[in-house]
Amino acid sequence: MTAPYQAPLPAYLKIILAQCHRYPCLRRLSEFYINSFSQRHPCRLLCLEFSTKTKPQLRNLDLEGLTRMMQSPHEDNEDLLGRVLVVEDLTAEIIELLGSSLEIDPLFFASHLHATRSEKTAQQPDVRLFPSTTKSLKFLS
Repeated sequence: MTAPYQAPLPAYLKIILAQCHRYPCLRRLSEFYINSFSQRHPCRLLCLEFSTKTKPQLRNLDLEGLTRMMQSPHEDNEDLLGRVLVVEDLTAEIIELLGSSLEIDPLFFASHLHATRSEKTAQQPDVRLFPSTTKSLKFLS
C-alpha cells in the first residue's frame, strides 16, 4: 500500500517552522499561515510607485499582479525609484510571496499579527525578544 500524496511545504513556511524552536512566538504565525489556507478571505493590495519622471502612482493589485511585480520589479517602469506596498488582511499566499521574494524575517510577520490581534495566552506567547536580538533586526514594528 502506498502512502497518500502530501504536497511539499511551501519554502517560506519551512523557514518559519525551522525558527519556531528558537522563537516560540513564531508558532502563532505558523498556525495563522496554515489555517489561512482553509479560511479564504480577501486581501487588499495597494502599491504606491515613485519614479523620476511622473508623480507618484497608486495601483490596486491582486495576487497575480503582485506575483508579476515580484518576478520583474522594473518591467513596467524603468525610471522606478521605489514602491510602498500596503497589504490589508494578510493571507498565507501573501506571506509566502512577500516573505520568500523579499527575504522578510518571519519575526516581522509575527510582530504584525501580534499587534493586530490582542489575545494572549500561555500557548500563544507574546512577540518579545531579547534586546540583543532586537538590535539585529532589519525592521521596525
